[in-house]
Amino acid sequence: MNHRSKETVLEAAFTHRMAEPDGKPGEVPTQIHEDCGARTAALLSEGIAPVESVEKSGIHRQLLHGGNRAFDLQKTPSLKGPEKFHPFNARYWIGEEIGKGGMGLVYRGWDLQLQRHVAIKIIRKDHQGNEQHLLRFLREARIASQLRHPSILGIHDFDVEPSGSAYIIMDLITGKTMEQVIAETIVEESKPHSMLTTFLQICQAMVFAHANGVVHRDLKPANIMVGDYGVATVLDWGLAKILKNSVFRSDNLLEEVLIPLTQTNIVEPLAHKKPNFDTVFGTVMGTPYYLAPEQARGEVVDYRADVFSLGGILCHLLTGSPPFIGDKLFEVYQKSVCGDMSYAFEQLDRCGAPIPIVHLAKQCLDPNVASRPKDASFLVERLTEYFESGQRRAEEELVRFFDLSLDLFCIANNQGYFWRLNDNFSRTLGYTVKELTSKPFIDFVHPDDRPDTLNEIMKLSRGVPTIQFINRYRHKDGHYLSLEWSARSVEHEGVIYAVARNVSERLRLEEERFRLSEIVESASDAIVGRNLHGLIQSWNSGAEKLFGYTAEEMIGHPITKLCPTDRLDEETEILRILSEGGRVEHFETVRLHKSGVRIDISVCISPIRDASGKIIGASKFARKIATQGS
Repeated sequence: MNHRSKETVLEAAFTHRMAEPDGKPGEVPTQIHEDCGARTAALLSEGIAPVESVEKSGIHRQLLHGGNRAFDLQKTPSLKGPEKFHPFNARYWIGEEIGKGGMGLVYRGWDLQLQRHVAIKIIRKDHQGNEQHLLRFLREARIASQLRHPSILGIHDFDVEPSGSAYIIMDLITGKTMEQVIAETIVEESKPHSMLTTFLQICQAMVFAHANGVVHRDLKPANIMVGDYGVATVLDWGLAKILKNSVFRSDNLLEEVLIPLTQTNIVEPLAHKKPNFDTVFGTVMGTPYYLAPEQARGEVVDYRADVFSLGGILCHLLTGSPPFIGDKLFEVYQKSVCGDMSYAFEQLDRCGAPIPIVHLAKQCLDPNVASRPKDASFLVERLTEYFESGQRRAEEELVRFFDLSLDLFCIANNQGYFWRLNDNFSRTLGYTVKELTSKPFIDFVHPDDRPDTLNEIMKLSRGVPTIQFINRYRHKDGHYLSLEWSARSVEHEGVIYAVARNVSERLRLEEERFRLSEIVESASDAIVGRNLHGLIQSWNSGAEKLFGYTAEEMIGHPITKLCPTDRLDEETEILRILSEGGRVEHFETVRLHKSGVRIDISVCISPIRDASGKIIGASKFARKIATQGS
């Protein structure tokens, strides 16, 4: 890079960052930075706090002092063991390499000023001196720094050295890449859908990015970190594109200087046969295993390219394989260009995941960009609907009928007590319901299993579901039984819905639970649940066949939607009977089909009570009365 081009880059990079006290842009103190930084680094390498040496430089005095207090270098990380830190510049120390990407290498670092670990990303040596690579590297820092979201990697600072090198200071994320987590899930034969909450976090981060006009263009499991407590973080915004409607767009964003990646000629990579093909391909075009067809063809892309990649990640999560595979990278790339989804869709159809989630993956992987969801908000809406509506309704159905099950069903409050139990708890553990509900449930857990149980409860309080968690419960006679738990918390209700089973009877209990679900779903009679306000809470397939409405059309609507105007008083009388603890049996009446046709039906209505005996709703069984000539 010549002197003039370097000054251009520095001016663009620091116009906003460096300012005089009155707020006006100032000049970059290159010489002061170079001289003082080198002198300070030399002193740091000797273990001497450079307090006196920086007194003459206001900039570095601020870096090494918090107000008037000098930092104590004794609080820096130990120089012994695997983390051997050494001075990087006046503020940061640098340690071992922890990662690498197409643009830079990532190292563990230590912030002397704030006394905390950070990550330091340094531009690769083979990119130094290349103005376009430097601009792209700094653009990554600028874009990511303005996307302030819990699931997007935080950027603290970036700088350009006089030598042409550049670095970015980032959050240090501990954990595993999503690619590693998925691989472990497959090996352990865990249920892939247990990671859907993590995937939802990724989608929420991309909704935020899309709302601010940013397209990532390189979404893949390797660019996502899954840290402590299942928190997901989207990394590596080096290929990000800012669209014209972005709130971040400005003259200082370094965007216009670059040749848009989406305009790259795809003929050259196709014919390229040199050994560095993978590097060129990965840097310019993204990652072909998850690449949208229009992006692989070099067309202009928008948020729908990220939607495709999110669909590819979901496909990998559900099936254990990305949407495009091949023995050679060139073969994978060709499938991406052609939008060949045959393998991916076949794997999704056979994966056994919930049908709504499989359908969502297929919608996102639509090779026709015009038919694909417009941005990541579609995924968040569908996933939220699945968690809060689909699974919630299924759980509520099971709670209402749990007395028919051979499993152990319960509802617990957030104070740590069982609130409602089915009789199987008493039969399995030997205690009465009163004994089980009179003290915290943790008291029944084996002492060795209590720490893990408490940790699982903490995860539930954060909205993370429990899937196949095993602990030991004490039987009344003193021996312990191993119970396998699946649970979900409903935060606004302050309760946890949970089901447990004795692992020794795993196969039989799984079979019985499946049979119960089939009975409820395939019942020919209409089965409708409603609360005391007359709002429909559940709606089975029999109800859909009888009245013509789908569950989505009826859940949350008043039961009177089915009543002719001359029959509205019947619902008032039915509510009075139920509130007095009565039942309505074989009551013949008339209700409306969706088409408007009146239907003669026979109904039986029973109250639903909670553990205290309070009536909280009603179950309604209805069937059509056969009429002469029908």
